[in-house]
Amino acid sequence: MISFESFISKLHSFSWFRELLKKVRNAKLEGKAITDIYIREGYEVYYGILKTMFPEPVKNLDQVTERISGKDIRDLVDLLLEIRRGQLRAKENSIVLTKPVFSFSIMIDKFGVLRITYSRSMNGDVLAVRLLDFTIPTMQEVGLSAEYTQFLMSLLKPIALVPLFKEGMSIKTNIVSKGGLIIHCGVTGSGKTTSMAAQIDFLSKNIGGMIITYEDPVEYVFIGRANVLQYELGEHLTENDIYDHFLRATAQVGLVGEARKTENMAKIVDLASRGHLIYTTMHAGSVVEALYILKNAMRENLPLLAGTLTAITHQRLEYREGKIRPVYTHLLFRDTDQVSQIRKLIEEDKGYQDFVNFFVNNSALLKQQKVLLTQSP
Repeated sequence: MISFESFISKLHSFSWFRELLKKVRNAKLEGKAITDIYIREGYEVYYGILKTMFPEPVKNLDQVTERISGKDIRDLVDLLLEIRRGQLRAKENSIVLTKPVFSFSIMIDKFGVLRITYSRSMNGDVLAVRLLDFTIPTMQEVGLSAEYTQFLMSLLKPIALVPLFKEGMSIKTNIVSKGGLIIHCGVTGSGKTTSMAAQIDFLSKNIGGMIITYEDPVEYVFIGRANVLQYELGEHLTENDIYDHFLRATAQVGLVGEARKTENMAKIVDLASRGHLIYTTMHAGSVVEALYILKNAMRENLPLLAGTLTAITHQRLEYREGKIRPVYTHLLFRDTDQVSQIRKLIEEDKGYQDFVNFFVNNSALLKQQKVLLTQSP
């Protein structure tokens, strides 16, 4: 981790970017929500708040032109990579010149995490910087209700272990007793990663087993959590390595940032069916849409998917009273007749309208049984 002052000092050649970050920090201290910085070749720099963009005239920050060049972006990314890895790299070996799209994160003490995504489009170089709080929020702070927390705890079982080195003493802890698949869905930037990080942090304090995360890039770092191992895809492992690596690691809980291929989703479902609690994300506009997308992706083994699903959460963000607030819809697979019917719809490969009709006709009962929860803090 690098301090904000040290990080800023290393940006001496990019004073315009340095001043942008200072403005962002000052805005955070004033309680204002800036979520992104957009830098595109040939255009002004933009701030972002929930995907709404506001221009920032760079010429007022430094003696440079108002519009950013592709070279400015590539040189900045090279410097950011050098800072992240803590080593200098010759310009001729620049990763920017060899990879058209990639992401990485930088942790900055007393500021937060910069999730940086570089891409090369037909219109030139693009740099998107997502601004994340460094501190991992609690489940309550991200707006997850007490009912959802209770549901999560119901997946655990208390046990007492007698360690070999302390005769006559026992250690009380929890283990995952009901494995399965927990999916967070929503559009990009809806807070899925933050919500899952809060749950991983909660579980790390409440189970005695290992938790492993596979992300691209790693956004929240669990400092001081001996039972949380984190791997960055593309640097430590590839997406194809996840299945075998997780099985050999004897972990209880796993997180896969996103399943981008059908075959990898099948492997994730398989892991969840083996007694592990597995988190992942997907892009879907509702829990019903997520169910239908999953069903289509798992057509070769629908009974396995139907029996493995534990929860689907759709989330979006609202900007109210100067603050960003999450809105959740949870579909919790409790032991009820209605949940059995949902599993049957999956097994029988029903169409999208069949799912819609079921939820319309059973909405009141699903809410009464706390299978379907909608919450906004």
